[in-house]
Parts: sequence; structure tokens; C-alpha cells
Amino acid sequence: MKLCNLGLGDISGICVEEWSVVEGMGTLGGQFTDAASLEECLNMCLADPECVAVDVNTEVPFFCFSHTNDSLQTNNNYSNTHISHYRLLQRCEGKSPVEARLC
Repeated sequence: MKLCNLGLGDISGICVEEWSVVEGMGTLGGQFTDAASLEECLNMCLADPECVAVDVNTEVPFFCFSHTNDSLQTNNNYSNTHISHYRLLQRCEGKSPVEARLC
């Protein structure tokens, strides 16, 4: 995810959640969520301390599956051009996160 320039000036010491993205790949074993957008899906994951990743369908209808460490350990990856796998690299627990937008 690329962090947009939010006009904050010096952001040293501010926590920004970080995600890695693999397009064209999903992982079996996730839990379906009722998120209606990518932003909502990522925010739902951040709100769940057990969530470490999500798979989203970029086509209509949109869908979002959340993953815990347990569901990712099976390494059941699959290819699909309409799926993107977002893995949470940094969570801002106990810090003041800056709301980031996808660019």
C-alpha cells in the first residue's frame, strides 16, 4: 500500500499501518466478512486483533475474507486474477495511528 501525502509534515514517530499486497493470489481458509469496500475490509481486519491478512475480490460483487495466523499456516494459496491478498505487516496497537488512504 502506498501512503498518500496527507500534508502532516514530519511524521517521524507516528504509526502507520502497513500492508503487503499480492495481486492475483488468494488463500483458502479465510472467514467471510460483510465488508462492502477495500477500505472497510482493511479496517475490519485492523479492528480484530486476530486478523493478520485479508483476501478481496476486485470484481463485482466485492467480497472480503479475513485470515488469522491459523488459517494462513496451511499455505493453501491459489491463483485468481480478480483476487488480491493483503498481509498486515505493522499494526498500531497502543499507538495513535494515522488514517492512511490507498493511492
